[in-house]
Amino acid sequence: MSFFNKRYFTVIIETRAPSPPTPYVSISYMYPTDGGQNQGNYEVGCENNWNFGGGAIYGGEVDFDLEIINELTGKAKCLDSLLTKNGTNFVKDLLKNFEGESEFDIKIRSQDKVVSKGKEVNATTTKPVNKIITINISSSKLNQHAALDGARTILHEYIHADIFRKLNTKYIEDLDFKRTYDAYGTQHEVMGALYVNKMRDALKYFHKNVLTEDFNKYTAYYGEVPSDDFYEALAWRGLKEHNVKAWTDLSTERQEEINELSIRVDVLTKAVICSN
Repeated sequence: MSFFNKRYFTVIIETRAPSPPTPYVSISYMYPTDGGQNQGNYEVGCENNWNFGGGAIYGGEVDFDLEIINELTGKAKCLDSLLTKNGTNFVKDLLKNFEGESEFDIKIRSQDKVVSKGKEVNATTTKPVNKIITINISSSKLNQHAALDGARTILHEYIHADIFRKLNTKYIEDLDFKRTYDAYGTQHEVMGALYVNKMRDALKYFHKNVLTEDFNKYTAYYGEVPSDDFYEALAWRGLKEHNVKAWTDLSTERQEEINELSIRVDVLTKAVICSN
């Protein structure tokens, strides 16, 4: 058949090879039922990018009928309160990055010592039992660490818990988190690939705006404000010890730089003050 005064038109359609599907991520997040860090910084059961505000990545909202059963005490309770009630709710923002409804609740509790595989660790997060995902925070370890590092541990474990929620939740829409998880293999691999930068940004905001006195002490002690590289180095704690691919892919020079910056957190303030 011909058109337009019997002229023929050729339509050339150019295509590009399809890109790999964008992973569906949660903060959220991310670790196997046991994880790890080196001595003093070892988390277990927690296998990098979240938004402090705004909508979820896919434009939806997570089901916030989620109950967090809080059985924390002492320093852990104080830090958790600052993370959830002071200004930006870091935990809520962490848990809302994916659309979907979950029937699983989270219990977070303090224990004098948390042991995994015969070794005392900072924390563990276990897969759901009777629809409860349990986070155990070591009081003895947390009390030894800087407040900022303690906040990192708590957020790290909430990420693990969120991953367990996503892996066991049926989505209303086709947001198959398991496909992303399977592509990386473990929660730590997922976090190393996708959560480091977001954890970095969260720690930076929390340090400057919530642990402000400690932020100022760091600036006075080192003669400079904490850099993004410092917070990234802190975010790598609990991940680099697992030799996740995102870490091993870094140059030796970059790894050394991160390791040198990471130890700065150990001179920061351990105490944290809460109003109640």
